[in-house]
Amino acid sequence: MPLDPEYPLERLHYMIEDSGVGLLLSDRALFAALGELPAGVARWCLEDDQPLLASFSTDELPFISLPQHQAYLIYTSGSTGKPKGVVVSHGEIAMHCQAVIRRFDMQPDDCELHFYSINFDAATERLLVPLLSGARVVLRAQGQWDAEEICTLIRQQQVNILGFTPSYGSQLAQWLATQGQTLPVRMCITGGEALTGE
Repeated sequence: MPLDPEYPLERLHYMIEDSGVGLLLSDRALFAALGELPAGVARWCLEDDQPLLASFSTDELPFISLPQHQAYLIYTSGSTGKPKGVVVSHGEIAMHCQAVIRRFDMQPDDCELHFYSINFDAATERLLVPLLSGARVVLRAQGQWDAEEICTLIRQQQVNILGFTPSYGSQLAQWLATQGQTLPVRMCITGGEALTGE
């Protein structure tokens, strides 16, 4: 279950309690922001165990998952009330990603800017699809929204696939128009809210 540190603390606590999660893996910053966790929820701060993690074998692990096994839990936006947890299986996400790879003709020389919050359901697709097709993914820094910074990042990293909400896409397009600039992208994927005529 992903927990975006930019989400409201109350919502993160709700997700932790509602999911019944027993162990949170994260970094010091998120644990500091979360404060006290519900009883029965253990913490594992990955930064504190770097030497231990580095000692593990890098050999491929045996397959222990079946298509019907749970891959992850994602929470809905909660637009109709409280957010609801939705379990996604390995088979569902694998089949979906393979279909998207074919539909968007993903290639190993592609590079996608990952822009979505990890709590948004499209974030998993937009992270896995490029990686499964041998392409690169560039992660937007937390809090990085400035259009000029994003355009610089796109050019520096030779990003050719973008994905974000229509409202941010509109802001970016307006900034590019005022600057008389364009971006060398082959595809822009948008979703997560209504597309207006702006």
